[in-house]
Amino acid sequence: ITALRGEYPIIVVDDSPTMEVRSVCELAGATYLESGANQGFGAAVNSALRGISLAQFDVLLVNPDAAIEPSSVERLRAMLERVPILACVAPAQHQLDEAALDPVAWPFPSPLRAWGEAVGLGRFFHRPDVMSGSILLVRGTAFSDVGGFDEQFFLYSGADWQFRARYLGWTAGYCPEALAIHIAAGTDLHSSRREMQFHADVERYRSEERRVGK
Repeated sequence: ITALRGEYPIIVVDDSPTMEVRSVCELAGATYLESGANQGFGAAVNSALRGISLAQFDVLLVNPDAAIEPSSVERLRAMLERVPILACVAPAQHQLDEAALDPVAWPFPSPLRAWGEAVGLGRFFHRPDVMSGSILLVRGTAFSDVGGFDEQFFLYSGADWQFRARYLGWTAGYCPEALAIHIAAGTDLHSSRREMQFHADVERYRSEERRVGK
């Protein structure tokens, strides 16, 4: 919020409502929404976008453990303008106080990729199909075309949305000129719970992939 306040309209969806977060949002002039329960990334995004004319606006998704400067946002916007088939674009990302970049693009999950990683062949699956949803600029018209996030997914709704976008002829992009900070797993310190949610979403994603593929 500190980096973006005054530059863009900001909507904050608070899954664990506190007066402290509400106060920060009010001081920054951000719209504050209480979700009522933590139903996952996709549900939070959908609630934030209700009532917004997506034909007129692009949408920057930012995790609460991430930060991006307006100059990098503008680089993302420039890339969307240059490449009309891009549904979304992600910046380069690194941990706080670390120079090394974290991976932000992966192949779409599949049984073949899961098998390859299990037997130590994951390095051969490098096609960048899906971008991390931690910081992602999404074209508003692509949102209108593809529809909102599937709220059955807790963590994997971004990958599912990008898969559905690809099926409709859109693609996703990576902009190395834009730089952002993301503290990986900074919003949930329970590793076992994250692991369980991750695997549940992968299975759900594969079922959706088979259904859409038909």
